Amino acid sequence: VAEELRGHIVDAMHSPYANFVLQKLVQLVPPASIGFMADELGPEEFVQASKHKFGCRIVQRLIEFWPASMTERLVEAIFGDFGAVARHPYGNYVVQNIMVNGTAEQQGRVIRLIDEDICSLCSDVFGCAVVVAVFTKG
Repeated sequence: VAEELRGHIVDAMHSPYANFVLQKLVQLVPPASIGFMADELGPEEFVQASKHKFGCRIVQRLIEFWPASMTERLVEAIFGDFGAVARHPYGNYVVQNIMVNGTAEQQGRVIRLIDEDICSLCSDVFGCAVVVAVFTKG
């Protein structure tokens, strides 16, 4: 199944049905066997997926199940657009997921980024959800 999705990861990520297949692959298949997923998701696509209704689920599963070494450059892309992702209706869940499943360094980076922009984040309902999650979970 995984090989059949090669070259179609971005399309599958945006599908209301295929995104569930991708989530299960990330959860059950060794990352080395489906590493092509990360290759198809460049940093820009990863940020866009973080802000997509179905794509955000894949991003969260990757952060949860893949080693940080395989997702590090992708998470860095989220940090590059942190304010927009944290204030997004779907992206805020990705940031919250980083606080729960990211490395200690990534969690510290989220806290620093929130500290730099706390007024703006707290003035937005989704950004505020991120701040509250950091205080309650982090």
